[in-house]
Formats: sequence, structure tokens, C-alpha cells
Amino acid sequence: ILPTALDIPDIQSIAIPLQEEDGPYGMKGVGEITINGAFPAVANALARVCKTRISSGPLTAEKVLAAISRNEVGKNR
Repeated sequence: ILPTALDIPDIQSIAIPLQEEDGPYGMKGVGEITINGAFPAVANALARVCKTRISSGPLTAEKVLAAISRNEVGKNR
């Protein structure tokens, strides 16, 4: 049986005072690290397949099509 979110016990978050200047209220974040991996992986896959690089998110269809169009225009010159 695969565990689900219902199997996780209640988690109590305790803030420990730090002097971290980059974080809110002097705290450090840890949850943000897990959301950063997908964008570079997808952007690199697009760069390889479409021969164009997009360096800012989100990767919308409009952005991808515009980047491919710019790349095609550059090849025809």
C-alpha cells in the first residue's frame, strides 16, 4: 500500500530566531528548494529539442512559440 498525505502525522512548525537577512522575519525557508528543479529541467529539454533557450518562467505556450519563431527567423537570414 502506498502512503498518502493522510498517513503523515501532524507537523508542528517552530520558528527559531535567526539573523538571516534574506528571509522574512529573519528566518530561512526550506520548502522553496523542492519547487526549483522542474523549470531548469524543462527549459533545458526545450533548448535541446527546439534549439532555443528560454531563461525566465513561466514556460507558457506563447513564450515557447515566440522563442521558436525568433530562432527560425535567425536561421533564415
